[in-house]
Amino acid sequence: MRRKLTWGVFLAAILIPFALFVPAQATPLAVGDGITFADIYGRSSGYLGGPYKASANGASFATFCVELDETLTFGTAYTIGGIGLVTVTSGKPLSPEVKYLYYNYRTGNLDDLFPSFSYNDAQDERTLQGAIWKWMGWGVPAGQLGYFDNVLYASLTGDALKGLGSDIDNVVILNIIDSNRNNRQDVLAMVPEPATFLLLGLGLFGLSTLGRRKIRR
Repeated sequence: MRRKLTWGVFLAAILIPFALFVPAQATPLAVGDGITFADIYGRSSGYLGGPYKASANGASFATFCVELDETLTFGTAYTIGGIGLVTVTSGKPLSPEVKYLYYNYRTGNLDDLFPSFSYNDAQDERTLQGAIWKWMGWGVPAGQLGYFDNVLYASLTGDALKGLGSDIDNVVILNIIDSNRNNRQDVLAMVPEPATFLLLGLGLFGLSTLGRRKIRR
C-alpha cells in the first residue's frame, strides 16, 4: 500500500506542475476535427485577411491565414485536413518569425514586445496579418497596405525579428478542407507542447500500471 501511495504522489508531483505550465491558450486539435470560422471585426471592402475566430472542439481562438488565393466562407462547416509546418498548396515552410509573432499574440504578450500594438484594435490586428504574409514570403497583396498601420508594420517586419521563434514548437499550420476535400485555406493554431503529451502519456502509463498491480493483488 505504501509503495502505491508513493508512486501516485510521485506522478502527481510531475504532472500537476507541468499541467499548470501549459499555456491556457493552446487548443487540442486533430486531423478530422470539424472547424468553423467567423469574422472578428467585420469585413472592410477589399480586405483579404484575418484575424478570424476559429471554433473547434468547443473552443474558439483567433487565427490568421498563411496562404493567398484561397478563401473561407464564414459559418461553413470545414474539416482540419492536416496539421503541419508547411503550407499545402504553395509548399512554404512556417517561418520562425511567424511562430514568434503568433505565439506572443496568443499568449497576450505582443503588446509588451511591440508597444504600438493594441489587442482588440482592428487595424493593429490586420497589420499583424500583413506581417505574417510578409514573413511567409508573400509580401503584401495589392491594395492591402491601406488597412495597416505603417509604423507598426515596420516594427513587426523589422530585421530585429529575424530568426526569433525557432525554438517554438507548438505553433502549427492547419490545412482547412471542405466537404469535397478541396483546400480552402491554411491558418495558424497553437496546440499543446509535444512534451505535454509525452508526460501525460507517462503519467497514464504509470497509473495504468498501478491499476494492474492493484488488481493482481
